[in-house]
Amino acid sequence: MTGLTVTTVDGKTRTLTVTVEPHIEDRRPYRCQGLLVDLEGYSTEYTLECPSDPDQAVRLLFPSALSYGVFVRVLECEARDMAIISDTSVEDLFAAVR
Repeated sequence: MTGLTVTTVDGKTRTLTVTVEPHIEDRRPYRCQGLLVDLEGYSTEYTLECPSDPDQAVRLLFPSALSYGVFVRVLECEARDMAIISDTSVEDLFAAVR
């Protein structure tokens, strides 16, 4: 699972977990066409709405927000997919070189 840190224009920062693979959806005329990312955290479900139109802002939607959501200022992705490169520690590598 991938984590996202979302900072909204009101200065709040939330670290959320992606729950479903992002998908493109057309929700016009009331919303937008774009990428939707389903998230959860703090016992709440969120949706990150990334419009395909570059003139529209990215919004974070959740039940207690206004109907149009909260505009996002900064979005950071936390990579959790890490692999073990070597069973050898750094000290072992330096010892082998000496």
